[in-house]
Amino acid sequence: MTKTGSAKARRPTTKTKKKTAAPKHLGWGKLLTHHHTGKLRPHAHTSYGSLALLIIMTLVPVFSASHAVVSADATDPVNGAFGGYAVVAAPVPKVAPTIANIPSGRTVTTNDPLPIKGSCPGGTLVKVYKNEVLAGAALCQGGGYQVSIDLFVGNNSLIARAYNANDVVSPDSNVVSVQLVLPGGTTKGTDQLNVQGAPAGQFYATSQVSHRGANVGETMTWPITLSGGQAPYAVSISWGDGKTDLMSRGTAGQFDLSHAYDKPAGDKGAYTIVIQSTDQQGSTSYLQLAAIVSGKPAAGIAGTVKDGSGKSGAIKLAWQGMGVAIVVAFSFWLGEQRELKLFNHPKTRHA
Repeated sequence: MTKTGSAKARRPTTKTKKKTAAPKHLGWGKLLTHHHTGKLRPHAHTSYGSLALLIIMTLVPVFSASHAVVSADATDPVNGAFGGYAVVAAPVPKVAPTIANIPSGRTVTTNDPLPIKGSCPGGTLVKVYKNEVLAGAALCQGGGYQVSIDLFVGNNSLIARAYNANDVVSPDSNVVSVQLVLPGGTTKGTDQLNVQGAPAGQFYATSQVSHRGANVGETMTWPITLSGGQAPYAVSISWGDGKTDLMSRGTAGQFDLSHAYDKPAGDKGAYTIVIQSTDQQGSTSYLQLAAIVSGKPAAGIAGTVKDGSGKSGAIKLAWQGMGVAIVVAFSFWLGEQRELKLFNHPKTRHA
């Protein structure tokens, strides 16, 4: 028996879901439509915290390279930063210079400049000290040097030291003791030393810089210090190139001398600068310095290759690449911010 009823036969039905397209006038349909769900989603998935960290980590070696300290040898440290100046490698002076022309225990009765001569390791700058105060400096040439110095009234302990281009010092020379006794003068109280190690109250001139290196036409500045004596002071400077300067100082202390050379030092290796200072009482002090001047970037004992992070090709290229990376990252961020703004716009939002 067949069962019949009034119910209508069921027919399969197919529901078609109407697709909602993004407004054509925006031109972003393909970009914003998700083809699987039909919903719009923002594309801001970039981890900017990680990107910033990577850029910072990359900056560290670039910055370090720009200011790296150059070392010529494990036993020959260089105290110059590449960002300012780099130095030319030079052998460590292992042989001590000598003071050969003055016998120890000699007594001098005049304050005229006293020439100091001796042997020295080649390619070095020899500095002569009196009671550990710089008295003068000269280049070692042909295995020898000569520095003219003045003396303190009373005892003077003379030592010569040789320095290479990296300012690494040799062993000390033989110590020479010289006594200065001026006619009608006295040595009483000359054993009392000031904070610089010089006899207290005595007049002398010195400098923290014994030599400079530069190209032709570049100005070199020398810090000079006058101590003791009685102001005012007269200072005469012979630059070694036939030019001289004369100036006066109203007080003791540090001041600067400046000069530019028109020609390189040539075979002399360096210009010899002689500074003669006199106080009101007529006491005189002499100071000899060395100026290394060349027609190209100074080398050798001057030890300066004038280049820095801003002029180094590789470092400059690295900084430019880093700038491009930062600009690209910032552009990505701006693009995602614009996309996110469009996504949240009422006309582009899907139900």
